[in-house]
Amino acid sequence: VDDSQSLGSEHADVVAKCHMNAEAVAQWNAMAAASYVDSWRRLVGSGRFVWNLFQDPDGNEAFTTGQAPPNPTRDNCQRWMSTACPKNYDHVALMMSPAGPQTARQSAAAFLILRGAHAFWGMGWNGGGVFY
Repeated sequence: VDDSQSLGSEHADVVAKCHMNAEAVAQWNAMAAASYVDSWRRLVGSGRFVWNLFQDPDGNEAFTTGQAPPNPTRDNCQRWMSTACPKNYDHVALMMSPAGPQTARQSAAAFLILRGAHAFWGMGWNGGGVFY
């Protein structure tokens, strides 16, 4: 299962197919999260990288296919940037993907202002939502 955010977050039907109750899912998620964090620390410590280490501007793991990425829009750009700009992205692998053609310019501008040394802006890195 590749639901690194939590069991069922990316593939909702997996919980039912495994016949798991809420307690079993919570236990699985706690153990899996610890394992992911440990493996990611070991990767970084050895100078390597994995896609899951990318973060959204909010500091959370980069969103997976089917979830709406956080982006500034024409209506919320000033408010969005006032929240994002004070953060330091120098040591964050930042990933931003425009939600569609209507937010691409705002998203690209925000990305260029926020990014540190390691960053990705674009669509389709995980196989979905390409609108080029």
